[in-house]
Amino acid sequence: MSNLPECAESYNRHIESLLPGWRLNARNYLGCRGFVVAHYNDPTNGYLTHFGSSFPWMFWAGGAGWNLRPLYEYAMLTGNVTYLKEKVYPLYKEMADFYEDYLVEGTDGLYHITTSISPENAPKGTNTWLSKDATMDVAIAREVFTFLCDMGRRFHASSAEMERWNAILQKLPAYRINNDGALAEWVDPAYPDIYNHRHNSHLYPVFPGIDLVGSDADPALQKAAKVALDKRFGFDTSSAHGLIHLALQAARLGDADKVRQNIERFSKRNYLYDGLITSHEPGRAIFNLDAILSFPRLLMEMLVFTKSGYIEFLPAWPVGFPDGSLKGMRIYGGHTLDICWKAGRLESFTIHAVADETLEWAHDGMKECLELKKDKPFQWRRQAVGAQMQRRESMYDEQKDETFFAGKRNLLTAKWEEPFSYESIRSKHAPMGPFMGNGDVGCASHTTANSQTIRISKVDFVTDGWEDWTGRGPAALPIGGIKVSVDAPSAEGFRYEMDMLGNELRMTSGTLPAVEMTSWMGRGSNVIVTELVTASEHPVTITVDTYAGGTTSNYEDKAMVKGTIAQAYRRTLTDSVRWISQAGVSTRIIGAVSSVKQDAENNVKSTFTLNAGEKVYVVTYVSGGGTEDNARLDEAYVRLTSLSVKDLRRLKQQKDLWWTEMWRRSYVETGDDLIDRQYLVSVYLQASAYDEHSPACGGMYGVWNMDDEMNYHGDIHLNYNSQGGFYSMFSSNRPELAMPYYRFLEEMIPEGRRRAKEELELVHPSLKGKSCRGLLFPVSALGIGGFYCTYWQQTVNAPFNVPLFSWYYEYTGDETFLRERAYPFIRECGDFYEDYIQKERYGNSYRYTITTGGHENSWDLNPPSDVAFVEQTFRLLLRYSQILNMDADRRDKWQDIVDHLPTYKVIMPTRQPNQGLPVYAKNEAGWDAPNHMIQLHAAYPCEVLNLASSPEALQIARNTVHYYFVAQEGYKLMNELGLSTYVMGARVAFDPEILIDKMRYQAETAGKNFLITDGHHCLEKSAIMEAVHSMMLQTVDDVLYLFPDWMKKPASFTRLRAKGGFLVSASYDGAQVTELKIQAGKAPVCKIRNPWPDREIEVTANGRTVPVTIYRDYCAFSVRENEVYHVVCK
Repeated sequence: MSNLPECAESYNRHIESLLPGWRLNARNYLGCRGFVVAHYNDPTNGYLTHFGSSFPWMFWAGGAGWNLRPLYEYAMLTGNVTYLKEKVYPLYKEMADFYEDYLVEGTDGLYHITTSISPENAPKGTNTWLSKDATMDVAIAREVFTFLCDMGRRFHASSAEMERWNAILQKLPAYRINNDGALAEWVDPAYPDIYNHRHNSHLYPVFPGIDLVGSDADPALQKAAKVALDKRFGFDTSSAHGLIHLALQAARLGDADKVRQNIERFSKRNYLYDGLITSHEPGRAIFNLDAILSFPRLLMEMLVFTKSGYIEFLPAWPVGFPDGSLKGMRIYGGHTLDICWKAGRLESFTIHAVADETLEWAHDGMKECLELKKDKPFQWRRQAVGAQMQRRESMYDEQKDETFFAGKRNLLTAKWEEPFSYESIRSKHAPMGPFMGNGDVGCASHTTANSQTIRISKVDFVTDGWEDWTGRGPAALPIGGIKVSVDAPSAEGFRYEMDMLGNELRMTSGTLPAVEMTSWMGRGSNVIVTELVTASEHPVTITVDTYAGGTTSNYEDKAMVKGTIAQAYRRTLTDSVRWISQAGVSTRIIGAVSSVKQDAENNVKSTFTLNAGEKVYVVTYVSGGGTEDNARLDEAYVRLTSLSVKDLRRLKQQKDLWWTEMWRRSYVETGDDLIDRQYLVSVYLQASAYDEHSPACGGMYGVWNMDDEMNYHGDIHLNYNSQGGFYSMFSSNRPELAMPYYRFLEEMIPEGRRRAKEELELVHPSLKGKSCRGLLFPVSALGIGGFYCTYWQQTVNAPFNVPLFSWYYEYTGDETFLRERAYPFIRECGDFYEDYIQKERYGNSYRYTITTGGHENSWDLNPPSDVAFVEQTFRLLLRYSQILNMDADRRDKWQDIVDHLPTYKVIMPTRQPNQGLPVYAKNEAGWDAPNHMIQLHAAYPCEVLNLASSPEALQIARNTVHYYFVAQEGYKLMNELGLSTYVMGARVAFDPEILIDKMRYQAETAGKNFLITDGHHCLEKSAIMEAVHSMMLQTVDDVLYLFPDWMKKPASFTRLRAKGGFLVSASYDGAQVTELKIQAGKAPVCKIRNPWPDREIEVTANGRTVPVTIYRDYCAFSVRENEVYHVVCK
């Protein structure tokens, strides 16, 4: 940790030089493989040399683990993966060999360590150090196999090795809590504890081990470790190294007062020689290096606790040292850390990353995940608002956020009082019952009174060669599922809940006795866990079915048993296909002994007994997918066999942390529970369907492809429907959720270029012989497998993605994304339009026209929807080429196109009822049907018609919204909510009362699971978020508009993201803005349309007044990135 790894290398080399002797010790004295390290060794060759009757420590089973642990820590703290793999991993394998030979299986079925010692201590009432199952020996053995399983997963050990190592780990004795409530020094209760000894060997799992450290440790054992520390602490050892050792363990347990006391004891007793070398006893008695060389580690442990993927700040820093800093500390992963603390609290830290890593950090009750990027320092600084601890963005108020979401928990908990069958929730589109997702795997449940079935799909489990009316090609499939059944008579009391805030499904069985089931999913890990408990005094029999299958018999569905693991897999079509895919589900029971038996070709049944006071875990791992003919069941087996209850606690904590952070990115308060619920349900839907690290992008139905015949193959619908699911991610401050979609689009570019060059005739016969640069996409595609289906005479399916590429840059300010990803894609679309549009004479000048399908299977001249995408594409190219200093020679052409596009056709309505006011038509011929408002794509998503447009254009747009949406009742259409009509209305300042009223109409149709369904669509319904955002905050020509289309009712929003990268929080009392706080992003200037006309504005940041410039329609002030600005009226 002190960043002096070269000082450890001599130790490493010395240990390596002793290995041959240690191997001989194991072989010659015990007949074992591996190593035996005695308390005293020949310093040259490691041979056993000490045979005195009072020190029989040649039998120290844990000696090798004790001495080789520093090599493991050296690899972890330097980030030296090569050393870990080539040096440490083989040594841990040899230690495992030793334990395989040395451990003794008892009549209890556990592996025992006999003989065993707890170094330099003897059980009370005995005169020998020899014993059985000393806690330190057990802890070292557990650590050896835990580290080995972790390295085995990392370095792809064989399934046989992983099974063997994990089997031993699971059968090692559990730690014991003695009658004093302390962690016992010996697991075997035949050995009483003795507390008056300088060594605290049995707290090895606290330090140097980590088994009982951190929030994922067993709370009861952690408490017992603290009691053990108290017992030994009262003894007050006189040895210097004993004081430091106890202090190190106190630091790990968060006991800063004991750390302080032992530091004082150490400093006030005469241990130090003049050269600062320490003695064993006070008064400079017995030269000893232990204490002085351990002291720097103590200071660092007081400041930082580090392990793989986790750091905690100031876990045990005494209040007597309130301020300080430290630079260059090493943490696990090899990263270096600089920290500063003031008044006993973390002030700032910087991590200098040496590799990409997801890291969780904690301090003072706060936890947060961060993404480290190689060679890019990550910086965090505290900013105080009152007494509140703020996150790095400095816009977070923990208490306010907690209060808000606590008040919404009931609103976001869907409830069922009766069992609901599969037929009641069966769907070829959106989930109709309880659902969960992690961006890769989707779950949907159904029940009987005594069972819960979780049906499972995976986003990249896709068959090729499936055919329906939309065409032949790839189609998403379900895999199978798990069914947990209670073998007990039926009774009253069935209850079921879907807790969206906690991302959990909870069931109380309608049986006597009742069983409580809680199901949840890992985030970043495809583990599905169902926890079972009962209050019954009698054992309850539980059966778990693990099966493969969907709704047809068209696919290969198989099951098998491997050890205690139930496994089932599904295989896609194999004839005339481009790939074959497999995906599997594997289940292990943790916490009970289970009987596992295959009872059908595609089903395995696991049976166990559930007892009162116990918790049993049904753990399912989902594997496979992609274009490889392999369900990766071996990988699933290894993963499951290596899981412990502690691992499950950690996974659950990670899940909870991820969701808490995701929920708190942003939220709104509309004053209307129905709108608030539908808004927040949309957040849950998006965050369940997508993840930055998803292996493929889900289609219209996200990760919930629960039928063998999903509508539209479960596709990515490229003529709006799939894009609509991403629209609100940018303003909601969750832009990374769109990453899978960008990756998908970029993978389609080569094929899109080919189609633009060769397939225009397939769009429409009139295009025969035409060839273009750029991109031509059909209507449909799958996240793997690419395109299928036809074009439906549309050429807009690639440009429909221009807004999404633009918004990531606009809302984050990420110029690298602009240069490397957004601009190249937008330019490809510009290339297509340059070649596709036609230049023709028009009056005394000329114009560029476009003939294409304005809607599905129409063929139109200058449909406003397509004209808007042309205009947006070239306006963005003009702007971005200047930002990036690229393509200057092309700007004249692009500007010419923008200056000579057709105007939108205006007509009088042809249908009754109407207001008798002019509206925009759908093409130049005056097309007035169907009701979908495609002619207002100019307002959204293209944003070329906006609040800064002419009053006349805006009024016609509002007329159009009223005609199609209200008078013709377009709000009742199956996907009008998804088709952004509400956003379009907000963007042109349509009557907000009407918009909210129609939103309520839509929300009232939501099902028991709170989703609005129409038989065809799913994720696009989340556009309700963008509708509310647009009513509360818009960015037009770099100017922020606050509550531009809100009702005369109170409302607020928290941490919405505006273009320019600004984070904005604001409150509105129904008449004016009452609070406004802005955190600056990449933009150097913040412009706000004055929320208080005719009143003076004051802006402050960190206590200083910021100069404000007033313009006719807005005010502006200079900003610094990440700084928070408070804006008020005087």
